[in-house]
Amino acid sequence: MDDEQALIMKEALEGFDTPHLQKLIVVAYDRWNWDTGTDADKAWFTIAEQILTERGVSVVTNIGNTTNIVFSMGNGGPTVDVLTMDQGGDLVLGTKKSLKLKNTDAAGVTMECELFDVDTSGNLNLGWSLQQAIINFVAQEMVAGSFTANNGQHLKQIIENKAVEAIRNAL
Repeated sequence: MDDEQALIMKEALEGFDTPHLQKLIVVAYDRWNWDTGTDADKAWFTIAEQILTERGVSVVTNIGNTTNIVFSMGNGGPTVDVLTMDQGGDLVLGTKKSLKLKNTDAAGVTMECELFDVDTSGNLNLGWSLQQAIINFVAQEMVAGSFTANNGQHLKQIIENKAVEAIRNAL
C-alpha cells in the first residue's frame, strides 16, 4: 500500500470512535491472519492500532503459542484479553464480567443485551437479556408452536406429553 492510500485510510479511520476501532482491529486481524494474509488487510488493523495509540489506548497482538488481541486503556486502565486462540485451537472471547450484544444500528438508539455473566466464583450464568429471550421464546412456542424438535413435535406437545406422563406416574 502506498503512502497516499495509507493516508486516506488513516483519515477515514480517525472518524471511528475508540470501541469501533477496537472491533475493527479484531475483525481485520482475523481476516488477515486466517483468510487473506494480504498487505491491504494488514493495513486496516495496523493503522487502527496507530490511531488508538495516539488516543492513549494500547493494543497488543501476540502471535506465538497463543494468538490473542489485548486492549489496554492508557494510564493504568484495565487490560482485557479480547480474542484468544489457544494451543488446542479453541477460540476464546475474553471479558472481565459479562458478554453483551450491542445493537448500534438504529440511529440515536443503542440497545444492549447481556447474554452471559460470570459471578465472583467464576461460574457462567445466563444474562438477564438472554433469560428474558428464552422465557419469551418458550411462551411464544406454548401459544403458537412454530418450531419443531428432531422428532417432529412442537415444544407445546412435548411439555404436554411429559405433564400427562408425570400425572399418570403419580396416580
